[in-house]
Amino acid sequence: MKTLTQLFSLLIFLLIAAHSGYAFEVTQIEFSGVHSFKEKELKSLLHSEVGDEFDARLVKLDKILLTNFYRSKGFLTFQVFDSLTIRRSEEDVHIFYRIIEGQRFYLGEIRIDGNNEISTAEILDLFKNYTPPAVFDEAIIDQNRNKIEDFYYNRGKPFVNINLDYEFSQDSLVIVKIDLTENRTVYIKDIEYLGIRSAQKFIIRRELEFQNGEMYNRKKLAKSQQNIYSTGLFDYVRFEIEPISGDSANVNLKILVQERDPRWVGMRVGFAYEQEESYGNKLELTAEGGHRNLFGTARSISLHLVPSFLYDVETNQIVNPENQITFNYIEPWIGYTRTPGVLQFSYHQYRPLNSADFNVFKSAFNLKHNFEDFVELSGGIEAKFVDLLSEGFIDTTLEADAGKDQVYSLSLYGRRDSKDNFK
Repeated sequence: MKTLTQLFSLLIFLLIAAHSGYAFEVTQIEFSGVHSFKEKELKSLLHSEVGDEFDARLVKLDKILLTNFYRSKGFLTFQVFDSLTIRRSEEDVHIFYRIIEGQRFYLGEIRIDGNNEISTAEILDLFKNYTPPAVFDEAIIDQNRNKIEDFYYNRGKPFVNINLDYEFSQDSLVIVKIDLTENRTVYIKDIEYLGIRSAQKFIIRRELEFQNGEMYNRKKLAKSQQNIYSTGLFDYVRFEIEPISGDSANVNLKILVQERDPRWVGMRVGFAYEQEESYGNKLELTAEGGHRNLFGTARSISLHLVPSFLYDVETNQIVNPENQITFNYIEPWIGYTRTPGVLQFSYHQYRPLNSADFNVFKSAFNLKHNFEDFVELSGGIEAKFVDLLSEGFIDTTLEADAGKDQVYSLSLYGRRDSKDNFK
């Protein structure tokens, strides 16, 4: 009854505020019943703040945040009630939270039952960072339940059943009971490809981390899905396993894909400000297009046209100081490995205001391979030819190799990402 009264009061308040046009300010936030934490710590969790405009939705959200916080600290029977003091004459609101912390619970024991092929020690090792007598946190239990699921799924058991239950002991201890039904180990018998239009099947097949007849492994399936997406050919990729009637040891795998349009075109506009006299303020237009799946083989070509324009203050004219044409061809797999090679030809025409006119022709071939553990190896070879068309000097801000009409280079680069990346 009291809750209904609070809701009714809040509704009346919102109606008054909406029709009167008042913006009520939160001038005070108070707690009662807090014993285990400082009020400052609880206030840091809230979205409602003193000095902000009052929003009833934030009060409801703050109650959820307080509940989640307390439950993560072992207070399983925690309750919180809110009430408001509204002073229309002052156009302010006092928010009051009445808290009933309840008893604090701790992890007493983790019991594993039903496991036959995976040892209890292996399963408990997944809980090595959460052992008795830690404060009980159901969210951590759920996270470790997912670890157990992954553990089984990566060992050929996608049909494992994991049931969680809790038993209370000595008033404040929680015994976590994990009951497992492992079911049969299954293998992938056949692979079916659905949704393919122009791409050839081998494009998908070579991206798989497993083969027909292998034991089911969720990690390999997830990596395979990522590989297929990384080709850039598909908007949608999904894996489904289908049990085989009368054969509990094998499943069929369905790979469902939705292809992207292999042909693409694009237009971009860019504006650049450079301090050097030969550059000025440039407007660059880019027209580009290509085909990302030649003959269904994932090979791609693209053409990029980039003219640029600037306004010459001295002549009051719009001039065209640069034009660039670039052709790219990408071979996605070289040497039967996921090593893309990029062949590029480009023609760059320079007609700057304060430098000699010249053209630059470039050709390059680059390779890149990503290994495990965030290790990348890349290399390339490039040839560049500079054709000076008028007398004078080439501005080095335009061409780093000014004074040379032919430049050849060979590069090799390795990199290891040692950052703490999310996996």
